[in-house]
Amino acid sequence: MAKSKLRKKKPATINKSSSQHNFITRLKELCDLVQCDAMLHIKSQRDINLLNIHRYRIGRVRNVHSDYGQGNYKQNYTKIIKLFSKFKRTQIVGTNTKVSLVDLCYINALKKYINSKYFENKHLKEEYLEQLNRFFKDEEAFISEIFNYLNLLAYYDNLPNAPICSFDISFSRHIGCGCHLLGDINFNVYIRRPIKEYATINKQSRPIYKVFIPASKPEYNLYCHIQRNLLSNLYKGDKDELEVYIQGHAINRYKERTNPIGDIIKRFHFSQSLICDPIPVVIGQCIYIPCNMTKIRIGYFVAEIIDDIIVIKTFILATHASAPEGQKFQKLTGLSKHDMNYWDITKLETFINNTMPSDNPLYPYFKESGLISLFDLDDTFTSPDKKSNTEATWQHMLNCISKQHIHQNTSQEEMENTKLEELMV
Repeated sequence: MAKSKLRKKKPATINKSSSQHNFITRLKELCDLVQCDAMLHIKSQRDINLLNIHRYRIGRVRNVHSDYGQGNYKQNYTKIIKLFSKFKRTQIVGTNTKVSLVDLCYINALKKYINSKYFENKHLKEEYLEQLNRFFKDEEAFISEIFNYLNLLAYYDNLPNAPICSFDISFSRHIGCGCHLLGDINFNVYIRRPIKEYATINKQSRPIYKVFIPASKPEYNLYCHIQRNLLSNLYKGDKDELEVYIQGHAINRYKERTNPIGDIIKRFHFSQSLICDPIPVVIGQCIYIPCNMTKIRIGYFVAEIIDDIIVIKTFILATHASAPEGQKFQKLTGLSKHDMNYWDITKLETFINNTMPSDNPLYPYFKESGLISLFDLDDTFTSPDKKSNTEATWQHMLNCISKQHIHQNTSQEEMENTKLEELMV
């Protein structure tokens, strides 16, 4: 009879198509990134099963709470969440490497296993936990990161005049194949109607929508507001901050004028620009709220004060004749508004996947006016086939500028007297 105590532990063989194989392989890669040897102690199938008990998988949408009745929300949002969870956005502390939510679930499982009674090398436990916590933070930070992902997903998925989506999570455990205990992170989706009100604009009652990012509970919603001290002398009321609303017309203009940028990126930067403490530019009676894409100023939401709220009435690109950068570009070049339209300077397609080398005679005009950063828009925002102007077109534009002998610049006084209705085209 064989003596079991003398038999050596054989390394476990894992089916390469199984989720366990992906789990263990990725954990080894993550540990190698931070030079942690904890995975060297995972040798047998028993070790893998015990480690797997602590793993929470990205599950599915369990419940949908909708103001619009039941649709195909569960399936659609389960796909979206699973794809989003693989997006690498969390940076490992002290490195340039980013990891996904799935990676963080794997690391959290390893830390729980090391801290359990089943981890045999007790003298190395503290060392491994210290290493992993130094690079990947603790469990509380892990839970916080899950909610960060959900908040980010809300940024990508919402516009104020469309159904408003928010998310929260729950944890569950169940017996899987082979009688193994498995954990899931499940999601709840809340789909609510937009917050719609009415304001008197040009003597007519018009629908307006509150600008906000929803949370699973309304008390945690993030609202767009602007401090009164940033509004110059426009506001005469007694509120310290004014909530921001937007007309459907302005949302449509934003979507049209930011073409050919992808819809998901549009929605994200719409929310990012308005929710994250916007600092407006006040010119005359108009409030210009900057819209940035990864620090590139692409345009402005143009608003005015109505009673005790701020209402966004349209969206213009930074190259627009009434925008601060567009106005300066006109003064420098002598181009009229019609010239700007003719040369497609008022279209983002002119800049995306295009270049403006510093030796180009047009370069100083774009640089001095603050428009040069628009050339940093590339296929991160859209597909590479959207390239527009050629070197020949730039030369034609330069010839046009050279032929300008007399040009009536827009004065600051004329700019301040610009009526918002003139921008609503």
